Amino acid sequence: MSVMSISCMVSMMGIGCMYMCLSFVTDFFIDIIRKQELRKS
Repeated sequence: MSVMSISCMVSMMGIGCMYMCLSFVTDFFIDIIRKQELRKS
């Protein structure tokens, strides 16, 4: 394993974690917004 491939793997894992966190937070906010809209109507 060269340093280049290790750093590439780490950066890919970081991007994957960021994507997972972003999608989780987005779903969370969409759920809250939907509940608030249901209460209004």
